[in-house]
Amino acid sequence: MMTVQQIRFNSNKDFVGHLSGSIIANASLTGPRLRATNTKGLNTSQDYAEALLNKTVAFIVDELPYLNVLLGEKPAQFLMVKSQCTTNGFGFMFQKGHELVHNVSTEIAKLRTEGKLGEIEKGWFENQLPYTADDTSNPITLYRFRGLFMITGLSSAFALAVLVILWLRDGWKDLVNSVNVFISGRFVHFKILFARTIHPILLDDHIGESAVQMAQGNRQ
Repeated sequence: MMTVQQIRFNSNKDFVGHLSGSIIANASLTGPRLRATNTKGLNTSQDYAEALLNKTVAFIVDELPYLNVLLGEKPAQFLMVKSQCTTNGFGFMFQKGHELVHNVSTEIAKLRTEGKLGEIEKGWFENQLPYTADDTSNPITLYRFRGLFMITGLSSAFALAVLVILWLRDGWKDLVNSVNVFISGRFVHFKILFARTIHPILLDDHIGESAVQMAQGNRQ
């Protein structure tokens, strides 16, 4: 059975499924903690499955043994959050003061203490329920976030490219002038070295000094 503090629905279109004629479900749905304006009675586990799959009902309120039948029939489509209750299921009702009350209560407590109740549940349902809430067959790893990392990397690269383009646009003229001055200076020095190599006698020191001064003037 569901255990909730209080559930309110956003609209009158939400339906809550329950076992038709179930006293437990009727008491839960009409109580102050679970306020359902629309309810839908269901009769079989197949009705449960169809109502949940086609969204006829928002959820179903029922006792765990009946829900376990549904999970056993369709384990690939439905999942139950692991329950920590050790006394869930059907109860026993006796007339007040009946002599069997003490004996039955003692035996149930003994089965729970020895773990026999858990063994009975596993024997009936565990082989039919391959999926559990604590299933770790598909853990979350960094590889599953590869899309997020890719988007982050592309965004950072795009922002860096825009920054570089803006910087080049603002300082493009100064950069071009600096490159031109550097190339001009290197070209003048190359001409002087080439002239000294070809005509070392004709090129005196005065011409060389003038050429160096010219190159320095171009740099400034």
